[in-house]
Amino acid sequence: AARFADSLPQAAGAHCNLIAFPGESNFSGARSNLSCIQELKSSALKWKVLLDAAKLACSPGELDLSICPADFTVVSFYKIFGYPTGLGALLVRHDAAPLIMPQADLAGGPRGAGGPLYFAGGTVSSISASSGFAIPRPQLSEWLERGTPNFLGIAVLPSQLDAVRALGPDQARCRHALAVCHEAFLRISCLKHSNGLQVCTVFGRHKEENWHEAQGPTLALSLHYADGSPIPYGIVGERAAAKQIVIRTGCHCNAGGCQKYLKLEDSDIRHFFASGKVCGDDRGLVDGRPTGVVRVSFGLYSTLADVSCCLDLLSEFVDARPPHCPEAVCKLPDSEMQGLTQPIHPQPQPVVVGTVTALKVYPVKGCGPLRVRRWPLDGNGNLFLDRRWCIMLESRSVAGRARAVSAKQAPRLTTVKLSLRSGEQGQFILVLSTKYHAQMLELPLSKHDSNFLRSAGVEPCRSMIRTSPNTDPEVSQANFSNTPAASSSAWFQQVLGIESLQLATAASAESSEGGTGEAPAPAEKTDFANAPKTLLLVSTASLREFGRVCGLAVPADRFRANMEVDMEHAYEEASWPVGLPLQLGAATFEAAGRCVRCQAVDIDPEDATSQGPSLLAALATAQPGSEAKGPTFGVLLRQRETSQSTPLLEVGMPLTRPG
Repeated sequence: AARFADSLPQAAGAHCNLIAFPGESNFSGARSNLSCIQELKSSALKWKVLLDAAKLACSPGELDLSICPADFTVVSFYKIFGYPTGLGALLVRHDAAPLIMPQADLAGGPRGAGGPLYFAGGTVSSISASSGFAIPRPQLSEWLERGTPNFLGIAVLPSQLDAVRALGPDQARCRHALAVCHEAFLRISCLKHSNGLQVCTVFGRHKEENWHEAQGPTLALSLHYADGSPIPYGIVGERAAAKQIVIRTGCHCNAGGCQKYLKLEDSDIRHFFASGKVCGDDRGLVDGRPTGVVRVSFGLYSTLADVSCCLDLLSEFVDARPPHCPEAVCKLPDSEMQGLTQPIHPQPQPVVVGTVTALKVYPVKGCGPLRVRRWPLDGNGNLFLDRRWCIMLESRSVAGRARAVSAKQAPRLTTVKLSLRSGEQGQFILVLSTKYHAQMLELPLSKHDSNFLRSAGVEPCRSMIRTSPNTDPEVSQANFSNTPAASSSAWFQQVLGIESLQLATAASAESSEGGTGEAPAPAEKTDFANAPKTLLLVSTASLREFGRVCGLAVPADRFRANMEVDMEHAYEEASWPVGLPLQLGAATFEAAGRCVRCQAVDIDPEDATSQGPSLLAALATAQPGSEAKGPTFGVLLRQRETSQSTPLLEVGMPLTRPG
């Protein structure tokens, strides 16, 4: 306040002077000392104060305008509640309102101290299209609310306020968010590389004795490799997105905070721009210098479990080295190592290949996937229930045998969507639906299968709505095995337009032929997978690169993988040798070969057509596979050892290989 109380701005004259500053930094969460507002207003320069409280107002009870005499205060309802977007408020003290209220000019329209004022729909009482005649509305709120207000968003505010207040008193809610954030700060501060260097530098006022007053629930931090060089924030953002952790990266539209904490001069900003750096991109380094930070924000609904997830993310960078950095460069000199409290010997760390972003099970071969977040393996190394059932076409000849119906033969199979719900007696029920049938088909799982899934922590789809399903009671009595019910056969016959169909299990199928991948199919077959006892993995990076090269949309569902893994480099998986060990949680796999592709990748599962450019033809050109069988995309994984315990796979799980 002293800096501005005695310094006269240019051309201040007799007018009031306006100063604006934030109550809490959106960059670091550091809070301003609001006691200076009264000092500024009492100074000889007639300061009027605009307080940006968009961030401060997110902490309940921290903004009290009866104590803080700001003339104008801005708040954001989006930042407070998360919805609706684009809605905020300007709070104006009555004695300051005349300063921004326009004067009526019968000849030239609304005017202020600086001349004519901009106005728009709803802000004037009368206006002429053929002259400058325009009369502003007498109420300040009517004058400032230009155009159509967001009345739908405004109508939501009372319910948002009630929902927040139901969590507890203001002080308790505020202390909760601060406590969660401070716990995160303490844990992150303990993250160190094996050589003793900090993994993260945290900005703000977290270390001050009165941190609960000086600091908001925000962590702004920079990450460092083991040699001390900065880690680009874009890498951290990608890892977080793969784990479904919402963070922000960059300068957060706060150039002042960015330059202050990163010690950047005006010349640095100009050099960054000349080097191609622009606001909003993911370029976190220019000439080895950081251009932004990682920001983690905590709020009313944050918990210590969120802190653990954040710590798991940042822990992945412990002992990380920059590209092309020799290991010796990342060690401290012996003289500095002696100063550490205890010697830490780096151990060989597994290399994180990527993160699982999607898990899909295909209980009925050829149909769409059952999308899950958590799913067990069975005792044979398959995802439980994967390709256990198949649509069979009964043979009409005496000596003939039934044969499986594939998606290539009946493309409408791919339009069948699956979900999982819980039945009245506690068993799980597979629900099948398609736009080619007015009713859903419900297939109850056996009690054994239901108990196995429940013991693995699998939860049914909560959004599943039951709408006049075609329930198959006979399937429940037969444990959904061995004896396909007539109703399920009729349902598929209507969907596919093919007669004499039956739903068969792998155990009852007469043929065990199969194997379209490079991994050979064993004789004993307990499922209808083309390469039994394997899981199919595709890389999201490879999907993006394939789409970029061929100029086509490449939906992941076309490749019918069990796992989609977010990897850093495209086609990295194609270079894995057969037998390469890979780890997913408690399960150890090995690469079992690449997956050879067929015309099925050209079938659109939304409408069962193969129109438009051929993905298979593009794949044959862009990513050829083995010479004998054709183009490949994706890799088959086979579990190395089966155990008595039930290995589980989950979305967000890292896929690693030996370092």
